[in-house]
Amino acid sequence: MKMSTVFNTRLVQQWAHDRNLIKGSNPKQQFLKLAEEGGEVAEAILEFDKDKLVDAIGDTTVVIIIIASQLNMEPTNFTSCTYKMDKQPKDFETGVKTKEALAIGLHVFKNLKDVAGDIARDRDPSVSMHKVMAALFLLCEQCCLDFSECLRKAYMEIKDRTGTMIDGVFVKDE
Repeated sequence: MKMSTVFNTRLVQQWAHDRNLIKGSNPKQQFLKLAEEGGEVAEAILEFDKDKLVDAIGDTTVVIIIIASQLNMEPTNFTSCTYKMDKQPKDFETGVKTKEALAIGLHVFKNLKDVAGDIARDRDPSVSMHKVMAALFLLCEQCCLDFSECLRKAYMEIKDRTGTMIDGVFVKDE
């Protein structure tokens, strides 16, 4: 795992703590945001949009970090996957326009469904959260993206964000 991934994971965790997302919300409320981000992953794949995909992978990871923190799990356990494909596409355009990218996107959704089921039934969601992250890492490989960079960009986007907590949901200021 890259040190920058650990560093950015810690920055996201502190950001969430500072905005009361760890104690002032719960995994059921955060799952709504996780589902939204998963939809953005699918949208980016279908539109072959690199910037959207980088953003969606990073944002999905941010929510996984928050949920892990809420459940007193170590977030770096979820951001430390490493996958290397035997035959990686040569560039984003080649990688994203494949049935493999679509299949990985479906795995993201299938595993998000499992996270939802675990959280709804008060079961430990760590295995399903790991599977979401594994699919995101694999998607990065398939699309020639750097996972650490996706997380870094997500943090840079949110780091100065302010907002208020409404019924356990962080609503950003416009």
